[in-house]
Parts: sequence; structure tokens; C-alpha cells
Amino acid sequence: GTVVNEGTFILTHTVENRCAKIRPITIGKRVTIGGLCAVLPDAAMEDGSSLADMSLVSHDRLPICAAVYR
Repeated sequence: GTVVNEGTFILTHTVENRCAKIRPITIGKRVTIGGLCAVLPDAAMEDGSSLADMSLVSHDRLPICAAVYR
């Protein structure tokens, strides 16, 4: 299964001009998200990808399968 470690936050919204905008996040199967990470709106992580501790993933930096991002 997918693992999200302690201290990580998954942010599904932003506030622009005093309006909340809800955006999706896609997290695949067998994904590992390290501790103290941030996953921002519109991010997508493919099946089998990993995010190292204290890392950030956003809509323009998408982890791919079998890669570890730091």
C-alpha cells in the first residue's frame, strides 16, 4: 500500500483573492512519502514513486515510478 510518514502535509487548496480554490492531488499505488514532506495542489505521484524526507512535490515537478526525489 501507500505510506505517508509523520509530519507530512497534503494541501488540496489555495486561497487567491480571498477565495478558496480546491484542487485535486493524485497519489498512486505503492507510493512512499517521507516525513515532513509537502504535497501541493495539482500534484500527481505515479505508482511506485517515492518522495524523500523533507521534500516538496508540486504540479510542475511530478515524481515518476521507481525514482526517489530529494
